[in-house]
Amino acid sequence: VTPERVLPVAEAKAALALAADTLSACGVGARRQ
Repeated sequence: VTPERVLPVAEAKAALALAADTLSACGVGARRQ
């Protein structure tokens, strides 16, 4: 496994975390209101 293949994994995890925050902020926030 090359470092070039390792970095995208961390970026993917960060993207998933950001997407989860966005979904919870938009979806759950809209449901609460």
